[in-house]
Amino acid sequence: LHCNTRSLGKNISLLHDILQTIKTLPDIIAISETKINENTCANLNIPGYFFINTNSKTQAGGVGLYLSTELEFTRRRDLDTSSDGIESCWVELQHQKQKNLVIGCIYRHPKGNRELFHDNLKTQLEELNSKGQEILVLGDINENFMCYNDDKQTSEYLDMILGLGLMPI
Repeated sequence: LHCNTRSLGKNISLLHDILQTIKTLPDIIAISETKINENTCANLNIPGYFFINTNSKTQAGGVGLYLSTELEFTRRRDLDTSSDGIESCWVELQHQKQKNLVIGCIYRHPKGNRELFHDNLKTQLEELNSKGQEILVLGDINENFMCYNDDKQTSEYLDMILGLGLMPI
């Protein structure tokens, strides 16, 4: 499940309400625009989940992942980003009989440098692909896919994603 909360501290109760309506709780909840920083003092806990996050260096942005306490995972700080209008938070889920799954939550600020974002993400995804990793990326990247034919950066982004064997949904 992915939610853009536009301030997790202010909207945690809404997230709890959403989870109350779901028959089967998700194993992973990705949150973009957490607006969490070192001064945040809200209770962000959700029973049955671990919470990890990457703060933004601005007053907006930030990302986090709630992971079920039933999951075995490793934080992938080597993939985390917090700079230039981009934040990301990554984990790797351990699997015994199949490939490990690398999951990231990404937020690109609307006015963030698209070319820098595309280049950084491409480098990360190519490295994960070269190691045979299964990849799932969630988040708010502020790309309008409907502009594929009209915006060169959008078409280059989607071509890159598809070229790496990923399917945007």
